[in-house]
Amino acid sequence: MAEKMIISLVPVFTAPKGKRARRAMRKIRVDLEKRFHADKEAIFISAGINHAVFEKGFIKIPRRIAIMVESEKGKVRAFLEGEKLPVKKEEKKEKKEEKKSKEEKKEDTEEQAELERKKKEKHEKELAAEKTAIKLKTGRV
Repeated sequence: MAEKMIISLVPVFTAPKGKRARRAMRKIRVDLEKRFHADKEAIFISAGINHAVFEKGFIKIPRRIAIMVESEKGKVRAFLEGEKLPVKKEEKKEKKEEKKSKEEKKEDTEEQAELERKKKEKHEKELAAEKTAIKLKTGRV
């Protein structure tokens, strides 16, 4: 449910040169608040957006910035367009469960291999016992 937004930072250029980057970040936050009707605490701005704004320093900020915005249950998360999204806690749990299932599969295959090895050993012991029994009957040693 990601939505693409292009935020114009041109109005920020009226601010004093040393304060432009901080005001640009504030403008991004305010635009997200207005667009998604969210509180300041409910808005998450990724480090990628921060790096993009501050990339050339405090003074030379970009004129506009393209971001992807996710809104769920009153929480808003903003990321750069090409930025890789961080994994949510629920997805991490699912991945852990998948890893556990893979580990269980490995354990199962190891158990099967061990059972097969035990069967072979038992079969070899039986063959050896049969050979010794034949030798004892025939009298050869």
